[in-house]
Amino acid sequence: MDLFSFVPIIFFLVYIFIFVFVAYLLITVILFMKRKNRSDELLLQKMDELSQRLVELKEDKRS
Repeated sequence: MDLFSFVPIIFFLVYIFIFVFVAYLLITVILFMKRKNRSDELLLQKMDELSQRLVELKEDKRS
């Protein structure tokens, strides 16, 4: 076996490596975005609660 018979195998392995790497990145990004969306929902909910309490406090001070 000479060196040129290994060239297609090397290109195939590089292609597989790139494909696996892109798949890993996509999965990682999707999981991150799911966690971020949940975190943002909780943050918005907490901000709503705080704004409602602030309105209640302002109304109590006026009375």
